[in-house]
Amino acid sequence: MNKSVCQGLGPLVLVCCLIASPSGPSALAQSDPSFLYAKEIAKAKFDASRADVHVLEQEKIKPAREGYEARQSEFLAGRGTLDILYEVSRQLLDAEISTSIGPSEKVAALQRFWNRALLVEMTNEWRYVRGRLAYKETRESQYERLNAEIQLAHLRGVEPSFDFLGREVALDFLNSKELAKQKRGAALADAHDLAVQRLDAIMDAYPGRLLEFLAGRGTLDIDLETSRRWLEAERALARGPKDQISALERHWETDWVIETVNKARYDAGRIASQDFFQSLHALLQVEIEFLKLRKSPPGEIPWTGGRLAGFLLWVWESDRLGGLKQMAKDKFEVGLSTREHLLRESLAAVRGEFMARTEEFLNGRGTFDIVLENDQNLLAAECAVAKNQEERLAAFVKHFEHAALFEAVNRARYGAQRIAIQDYLQAVYERLDAELLLLKERQKAAGR
Repeated sequence: MNKSVCQGLGPLVLVCCLIASPSGPSALAQSDPSFLYAKEIAKAKFDASRADVHVLEQEKIKPAREGYEARQSEFLAGRGTLDILYEVSRQLLDAEISTSIGPSEKVAALQRFWNRALLVEMTNEWRYVRGRLAYKETRESQYERLNAEIQLAHLRGVEPSFDFLGREVALDFLNSKELAKQKRGAALADAHDLAVQRLDAIMDAYPGRLLEFLAGRGTLDIDLETSRRWLEAERALARGPKDQISALERHWETDWVIETVNKARYDAGRIASQDFFQSLHALLQVEIEFLKLRKSPPGEIPWTGGRLAGFLLWVWESDRLGGLKQMAKDKFEVGLSTREHLLRESLAAVRGEFMARTEEFLNGRGTFDIVLENDQNLLAAECAVAKNQEERLAAFVKHFEHAALFEAVNRARYGAQRIAIQDYLQAVYERLDAELLLLKERQKAAGR
C-alpha cells in the first residue's frame, strides 16, 4: 500500500515520537496531574526482576476469574459490553490452561469456557426472541460457543463430561431440556461440522456490524474484530492456498472500506486520530499477511477476485470511496509493496494510535479494553521490526512499563470509586501478563 501514514496528521506525528523514546511511560505519567505513578512503575519493575514464571501464571487466575464474574453479573443485569465479556472469558481460559497439569485439567478448563459461552448464547437468544437484542449479537454469541466446542472436539476422549456450573445458570429462562440437548450435542459433534456452523454464524453477524459502521454508529474495534473472526473461521475450512488467499482478499476489501471511510471522516474532522490509526493498522496487517502467503514474485497479484466489492461500494456512496478503480489500484499496490515497508508503516500507525488513546485514558476517557489491545499491537509491531534480541527485549520492557502505568492509574481510580472493580482487575491481569512475557523473553535472551 502506497499511503503515507503521516499525510494529513499534522502535529500528531511529532507527538507520536514520544512513544518511541526510552522514557516511554515516564513521559506519559508526567502528563497526568497526580504526577505519582513514576514510583509505582519503578516498584513494579523491581518486583518483576525477582518474579518467578510459575508464580505469575498462578497469580493471573484470580484477577481473570474475579474480573469475569463481575462482568458476567453486569451482563446478566443487561449492562456491559459483550465483546469485552468474551475477551475476559478467553483470558480466564488462557490463565487456567497455562497452569494445567495433564490433559484432563486442560479439558476441564475448556469445559468451563464452553459453559460460559453457552450461558451467554442462551441468555442472548432469550433476549433476541423478546426483541431486546440485535440479531448480530445473537449470532456472535453462537460463534463463541461453537469456537469453544471445536476446541473440545479436538480433545475428545479425555474425560468427556459436561458438568454445567450451577451458579452460572440460576436463571428461570434457561430450560433444563434445552441445556441437556446442548450438552449432548457438544459431546457428539464433529469438529468439521462445527467449523461450518461457526463460519455461517459469523457471516450472518458481520453485515449488521458493517452497515452500522457505514451509518456512523457502532464500535470500530468490534467491527474490525468481527471481520477478523470471519477470516479465521473461513481459513479454518480452506482446502488450499487459493482458498486462503480468497478469504484474505475478502478481509482486505472489508478493511479497505473501513480505512477509506475513516480517512474521509478523519479529514472532515468527524472522528479522532486514534480511530483512523486503528483502521489503517488493521489494513496494513492484512497486507503483511498477504505478503507472507504470496508465493509469486513481487508485482504479480494472485488475488482471486473480490466477492464483496460491489456490495460494499453500493452501500456507502461509491463516489466518495473512489469506486472500484481505486480499490483495484490499491490492490495492485499491495503486490508491489515490501514486507519491510509495510511493517514500518504499521508500527507508525500503531504508535500514533497508542499515543492518542493513552492520552485519552489518562484524561479519564476512552475504552480501557481498546487501550490494552492497542498496547499489545504496539508490542507485536515493535517485535516485528526488531533487528536483534536487545531491541526485542526493549519492546517487552516498554510493554510492561505501560501495563504497570495502567494498573497504577486504575488502582488509584478504583480506590477513589471512579471505576468498577472489573476495570481494575483487568489492569492487574494485563500487568501480570506483561510481566510474564517480559520474564520469558529475558530467559530466552539469556539462553535458558
